[in-house]
Amino acid sequence: MAGHLDCDRSSLLNYEFPLPIFYQGHTTGSTNSAWSQPRTTLHYWTPPDIATAFRQYWDGTVTVNDKSHPVACRAVIDWTITTIRQEPVATIEADVRRIFELGISSAHRIAISNDHNQQLPSDPHSTIRPYQNVVFGEPDYLLRNPYTNQVTGICEAKSPWNIGPSEIDDVITG
Repeated sequence: MAGHLDCDRSSLLNYEFPLPIFYQGHTTGSTNSAWSQPRTTLHYWTPPDIATAFRQYWDGTVTVNDKSHPVACRAVIDWTITTIRQEPVATIEADVRRIFELGISSAHRIAISNDHNQQLPSDPHSTIRPYQNVVFGEPDYLLRNPYTNQVTGICEAKSPWNIGPSEIDDVITG
């Protein structure tokens, strides 16, 4: 990053990265597969669920010093947002993954790293790593504790025009 760090963790994590512009038709992809793996539990996280969990963590765990410590250059983040807005229409999952990695995943990595000798957060954070799934039903990304390698979460990048209520029901029923 060129220049000085003038964006603190709080500001960085408040940036709203643009969503992909999705293709409006149907693609040849499918969520129906003979190789799908039934899940023993499935929890649907609504945006309010995610916002509540984040707010509880942010307000209850993250220190004022961690929130206010400079970690990035605003010019770099602004360039990233401009670049994402110029991305072509997302027609396949790889397009969605590229936008996720350019925006959200990159900002998360900046917030938890000390790439430019910025102070690390006071609590350990999981890293977001692409997972080279080789079996249907495996996640696209793993969140892993960098010290124990314990998986703390998973992320999926999906082409939303391939998934509707009947496909969700198919996944739930196995």
